[in-house]
Amino acid sequence: MDDDPHYTSPKAGAMWRSVADEDDLDHQNFELNTYHVFTELSKISGTGVKSYKIKLLDDAIRQNWKEPWYAKHVTGFEVLNDLPNGFGFGYSFNSFSINVKIYLNWLLDFFESQGGVLEIRKVSHVKDLFNGEVDLVVNCTGYGARFLGGVEDMKVYPIRGQTIWIRTTEINDIIVDDSTSLGQEIHPTFLPRDDGTCMIGVSFQTNQSSLEPDQVLSKTIVDACLRFHPYLKTNSGNLDVIKTNVGLRPFREGGVRIESEEHEGPGGRRVRVLHNYGHGSYGYQTSWATCDKAITQVEKEFGTSANGCSGLSFVSK
Repeated sequence: MDDDPHYTSPKAGAMWRSVADEDDLDHQNFELNTYHVFTELSKISGTGVKSYKIKLLDDAIRQNWKEPWYAKHVTGFEVLNDLPNGFGFGYSFNSFSINVKIYLNWLLDFFESQGGVLEIRKVSHVKDLFNGEVDLVVNCTGYGARFLGGVEDMKVYPIRGQTIWIRTTEINDIIVDDSTSLGQEIHPTFLPRDDGTCMIGVSFQTNQSSLEPDQVLSKTIVDACLRFHPYLKTNSGNLDVIKTNVGLRPFREGGVRIESEEHEGPGGRRVRVLHNYGHGSYGYQTSWATCDKAITQVEKEFGTSANGCSGLSFVSK
């Protein structure tokens, strides 16, 4: 399943860095509440979540700079004085890198330990899941929500991302070049993992859906990232590349959709379809909080209490 080219989650870099607007309180809460959960998960062996310092850099000197909304909520926030050559400003705070292969399997194991059952099959219409016994279907199909029968949300669109995975243990911080020296489509990034690998990237190509690696783009990414760490080249003069990943981020006009609809199933049975998709590039870093909101919606409509994601035993708020 992880090798399915249309399954984006295993290809994600997966870290925490806010993309919420200063006036978008809902999105801010999604990110902040998930930050708290990742803080707890990073203390538990086997989750794939590890704490790292993140450094956000800009080539311009900032005048009259204002701290971002999350500065007082995350730990270790500070303006950087020691900057790499060519950069005029930067700040850092404590963030997280998520080894998605480990993390996704850990989530699945936890789901099954709570009585969940995994079934893999093709679904072309949401009503394919109405079997006469189902009361609730949760739709988390991401970019697939544009094509799933009964949903077909044309507000969903892809932003293509291309990353390169390399072998190295030399990178100890997450580093993001937030300048626009390469335009809006490429932000040089280092994202280390705890298994001796590191992601470098990353591209943001709106409404591009090709899943084939672009070799010219790869060279641009590599050249930009070597600006930070030229010593990563091997004796042959190249990086120790493992693979190139391409994924389609499931963006949606208007942002994430968390709402339910009532459908009629076999025999007139009423079935609720709860939508939770459209997370764009912030799926991991808002996941636990959007899950909480979806569960609250279920509780309201079914009159039950599921305690929400925050009620899980490994989470303390």
